[in-house]
Amino acid sequence: MFASLPWPATRRPSFAADGAPLTGLVLDGRYQLFEVAHRGDTTLTFRAQDRRLGRPCAVRLPIATDEDAALRLAREGQSLGVVEDAHVVRLLDQGRLPGDGRPYLVLEWLEGETLREHLDRHGPLAPARALAIVRPVLQALRALHAQGVVHRDVRPAHVFLARDAAGVSSVRLIGLAGATRRPSLADER
Repeated sequence: MFASLPWPATRRPSFAADGAPLTGLVLDGRYQLFEVAHRGDTTLTFRAQDRRLGRPCAVRLPIATDEDAALRLAREGQSLGVVEDAHVVRLLDQGRLPGDGRPYLVLEWLEGETLREHLDRHGPLAPARALAIVRPVLQALRALHAQGVVHRDVRPAHVFLARDAAGVSSVRLIGLAGATRRPSLADER
């Protein structure tokens, strides 16, 4: 099972929902936060730079005072930490914010758009294109299930159509904050 996060009322974070006060912050002497790249219902994802390795990354953290979001994000980190698959966004690191102790996740930086954004702009997919997207999503779900992780929220907003620097496309499953892990025999020992 997952441990609950202690969050005393006196330590609740106090930055605005747009994340502006965190812009420029360097976490653990390593991850420099730039602008907010995505605002979810309960999290902010920043475009960031790993200063040690000199490469872009994404840092996701819960919005200001949502304790449930913090717990879900910690669970997402636990879920991502046990899965390695080309079609699941990679967890690079995780930590806690200085001061208030909220969890944060460092994820691979993905260029591209969500399937939801693509559908909103271009309309329905041709059958061949839909199949080309569904197959990697099913592979990602198989990898998650093999590790006892149940996604629980597969939808177009959680399917990312990524492009690398060479323009090669791939499909990644994101948004595991609602995921749960089934207990394994090792968990029961």
